[in-house]
Amino acid sequence: MNMVQEKSNKRLSEQGFTLIETMVSLFIILTVVSAGFFAIRVGLQSTFAARDQVTAFFLAQEAVEIVKNIRDSNSVTETVWNEGIIGDCETRDCAADATSGALSVCSGDCVLLRDTNGLFGHQSGARTRFSRSVRIQQVPNNASELRIDVVVRYGTRTLEISEQIFDWRI
Repeated sequence: MNMVQEKSNKRLSEQGFTLIETMVSLFIILTVVSAGFFAIRVGLQSTFAARDQVTAFFLAQEAVEIVKNIRDSNSVTETVWNEGIIGDCETRDCAADATSGALSVCSGDCVLLRDTNGLFGHQSGARTRFSRSVRIQQVPNNASELRIDVVVRYGTRTLEISEQIFDWRI
């Protein structure tokens, strides 16, 4: 009898995992793996959103610098300080193009194009998800001050900056 009991106990200890134990272990493994994939997806989305936000900020700042460059060029050529700045851009959205260094009235949504060198502009290149519009207002009661408002749109987001420039030759 002892021998039969011993063989029976030996068989029970060698049987391995039950179906429920296997299913529970698979569930735990799948939960850990899917949590890892979720974390990677959220991290990538955050990275792309941050990249777009930085690009939008630099595009907005570039538009302000283009306007400042026009003002400074006017000083060198001894023309009126706001020549080529004020005008149509007071009442309509304008495009500030870095390749030409000029302001022009937007035709449509002021979408930015990216050329083969990776530069953004309004002249030529592949259409991007960014659009940039510039408005320039004369500051009331101050003929030597302008306010520059730049709006950059990308996807469902919008970035707006404002800066004031002066006729520094006074």
